[in-house]
Amino acid sequence: AVEKGNLEITKLILQKPELEINSILEKSLSSIKQMSVSFQVGFDKHEEKTALYISVDQKSIDIFKLLISQIDISTKLIVELKSIEMIKTNDMKVEKTLLHAALERNCNEIIKILLSNKNLDVNMPLIKELNDAEKNVIEMNPLLYSVIEKNESLVRLLFTNDRIDINAKYVESNINHYEEKSALYKAVEKE
Repeated sequence: AVEKGNLEITKLILQKPELEINSILEKSLSSIKQMSVSFQVGFDKHEEKTALYISVDQKSIDIFKLLISQIDISTKLIVELKSIEMIKTNDMKVEKTLLHAALERNCNEIIKILLSNKNLDVNMPLIKELNDAEKNVIEMNPLLYSVIEKNESLVRLLFTNDRIDINAKYVESNINHYEEKSALYKAVEKE
């Protein structure tokens, strides 16, 4: 119902007390593309998402509000928001929170709702692990994500929350290299 954006059916389903609202949708895709007679490219993708994440992904604000009102605003929400989306492909693994997803989609209303929740760790990083020879890893909190995207309105919105860590670091690391950069550094850094 959430994937289809159907608010009324979502409401009906939520009436069932035995519903596991934090259950995870798992989706795996595999494909092989023939590039030429002698060359093939393989691709595997595995996604794990909750209904709450899907509502953000689709910018379904009414469904998001309904779902978040049904979740126990305690440990469950923290766990829910910690590893809300995990995407694995042959080349990379990405873990992101609901807040990162809302920032990616410029869903200001959802961002405000999330920032108002005192149980949410607003500095939890997005983590990208590349499956290359050097095992590159990138970590950034929501503020750094917004700075890197050069989205001034999102940076301003995040600054309305006093829990945002202005000194959090953008981290790039691999087997040969470790580097940390501040939000200020990333803001002035040339591409």
